[in-house]
Amino acid sequence: MVTPLPIGWYAAYTKPRTEKKVFERLARQGVEVYLPLQRTLKQWSDRKKWVEEPLIRSYVFVRESNANHSMILSTEGLVRYIGFGDRPAVVPHADIVKIQQLLGQAELTVEASAEPIAIGSQIVITTGSLQGLSGEVVEHRGRQKLVVRLEAINYSILVSLPQAYLELDHKHRSPQK
Repeated sequence: MVTPLPIGWYAAYTKPRTEKKVFERLARQGVEVYLPLQRTLKQWSDRKKWVEEPLIRSYVFVRESNANHSMILSTEGLVRYIGFGDRPAVVPHADIVKIQQLLGQAELTVEASAEPIAIGSQIVITTGSLQGLSGEVVEHRGRQKLVVRLEAINYSILVSLPQAYLELDHKHRSPQK
């Protein structure tokens, strides 16, 4: 007997470069779906153009209920849910909101990374519309960045922030050197 999935957000893995098509197909079927996109400047030999690309390649986030489970999994271009063992990993709604907040900040440079990130000092953002968001400071390509971990799918979102926006979070202990 299959145990029903709790209603919630799930990360769905798509075939390469089909994220937008899967998003459109699911949305057309009435499924609540989220595809984090960011604008990037692409360079071709004859021109430059701003394009919207997925923040996390081959992923879309689906708000699932058991009523539409089989329909979602049969969507063309969708491969499977991301999970551990035979259970899909639930992505907390707060993580979806964090991604939306991060991508809504025009002054921030955002990138996603599946690489393990070294644990650093805990920080809190003190300025701007991300005020109160906490994360870890890491060195990555020579710049300090805020890390927001999406533990359910083993991904991290890296954001470049001015140091003036940050302060140490004294509620969490910093790592010992």
